[in-house]
Amino acid sequence: MITAVYFVKGSLVRFQPFKMLIGFNRLKTAVTKIKWDCLYVFAFLHLSMTILGIYTTIKDMIDEEFPVSTYEILYVVGHFILHFLLIGCLIAGQRYEKPVFLLLWLVVNFMFFSMLTLSFFKSLNAPINRTKKIFLFNVTALGVLWTFWVVILRRYRYFRNKPVYIDLNLQDIKTY
Repeated sequence: MITAVYFVKGSLVRFQPFKMLIGFNRLKTAVTKIKWDCLYVFAFLHLSMTILGIYTTIKDMIDEEFPVSTYEILYVVGHFILHFLLIGCLIAGQRYEKPVFLLLWLVVNFMFFSMLTLSFFKSLNAPINRTKKIFLFNVTALGVLWTFWVVILRRYRYFRNKPVYIDLNLQDIKTY
């Protein structure tokens, strides 16, 4: 294996060739400074699914035979702006430890997850052919979504009940 040697602020450092990506050191320091938490992972998953949704929606609009109306475009743009705001609330709530941002995410997604769960239970009575794959996928997806919601609810309750410490510097107070 070929290794290379370079100097960083006067010290000799050895590195492997695969680490010679552009901006790797900056990326590495940025990633290590972030306090990784499961809420950031949830926000990343939500963001990736939103981007996938944007891609498929635009692709479907292009492939349609009928022209797309202005109302449909505004609906799609508004829908995805709402998703980006919710992702921003999730990240801001974790980063600044403000439970208000997490509460907004919890309320909106509770309504959405409740509708998904209700439609799943209603579909069990529908006279359609179902495979075990589809059933297991739906149960797994609902389980993962509700697990995310419960984890974020616990974080909300932690931030809400977290004691606030006030640092009083009593040495600066002059007594006469």
